[in-house]
Amino acid sequence: MAFIRGSTSVFLLLWITLLFIALNNKKLVLRHIAKFLNPLKFHDTCSSLLTSGNLSKNLTWSPSDDGCEFLVYSKENFLECLENREERGFSNVFVFTGDSRIRYLSQCFMRNSGYNLSEAMEKMRKGVHVTYPHLYKSNSFVSYYGDVFMHEPAVMPTNITLSQTTPALIVAGSAAWYIAEDMFNSDLLFWNMSQQQRVKIYRGKVRKWAVNATAFLEQHPESKVLWMIQEPVDETAPHYYFINNRKIDLYNRAAIAVLKDYPRIQVWYSGRDYSIKYQELGHSSYSYPDPIHMSHAVMTAESQILLNLLCNDFVTDSDAEDRCLCCSHKCFL
Repeated sequence: MAFIRGSTSVFLLLWITLLFIALNNKKLVLRHIAKFLNPLKFHDTCSSLLTSGNLSKNLTWSPSDDGCEFLVYSKENFLECLENREERGFSNVFVFTGDSRIRYLSQCFMRNSGYNLSEAMEKMRKGVHVTYPHLYKSNSFVSYYGDVFMHEPAVMPTNITLSQTTPALIVAGSAAWYIAEDMFNSDLLFWNMSQQQRVKIYRGKVRKWAVNATAFLEQHPESKVLWMIQEPVDETAPHYYFINNRKIDLYNRAAIAVLKDYPRIQVWYSGRDYSIKYQELGHSSYSYPDPIHMSHAVMTAESQILLNLLCNDFVTDSDAEDRCLCCSHKCFL
């Protein structure tokens, strides 16, 4: 009887302790419950950053995975991330390739570090390739390569100097120039083609890019390669080269259909998702009066998603006992 009473007391004490932990670490408990219910899916909280989610009260992104937390990065957080990545032997080279939507995103990504873009902007106006050097130190930088029609299907264009350093991240995306009448006709190869013919060519370009990207990832599995799904355009504005959301969706579906065959490449949906939900709350997702390019608020949110993908395992916040940052080692346990 004494043994039973003793065992009951121990069990009661253990139950009270677990209840106390649960009340003070709700997110941690939810994470373990989710892991128990769906262990095969839960191991990858990085993918939740790139798929779907909702806007929080302060308009920051909240991934649909309830078990992980989104961190809003300050300049100090980003620089801490770069420093810790370098100390642990990780690359601080980031490559963006595509049209002007990707170019503006690369600039917004840079601004998170407090980088002064004024010198690079003049170079940008004179050509399609620009490198922002010394992001943190000499071996950390961002490169943007403009390739609006994806004529160069290589995942990293050969004229981007990478100083023998494999990029940590490559973000690619393109479609607008295939849709736009005036822009498309500026390339004699595509003169007077129907939209159906353009989509066929586009699909082939995406596939060539995906083949090269997959080969690159097989050699460098530590890198991340993202294909960015195109955000919608503002159809309330005057027609902009006949680009509309029906056509945007057509090209998005074409890219997604191709990339299903290349699972190593991560398809980035959440930037588009954010822009739609931001607009639904009554805010403008566009850089008025330009109906094509995203507003600073939307691009900032998109760059924050990238920072969470790259940095959540390299900042002090990830060490807190009660925090489970998306794409950090704690969320893989």
